[in-house]
Amino acid sequence: METPVLSNVKAIKLYFESGRYGFKVKLNEIKVLSSKERDWFGEQCRVILKK
Repeated sequence: METPVLSNVKAIKLYFESGRYGFKVKLNEIKVLSSKERDWFGEQCRVILKK
């Protein structure tokens, strides 16, 4: 089972790496965010990806 933190990181990576103009995101770039920011941003990315 995934932890919410891992799913947030995966959602953020998938959001930025998908699509025609996607670009690679390194884990250390995501780790710069605080845990609250990762939670919020990951949730927003999941909402957008579901559309």
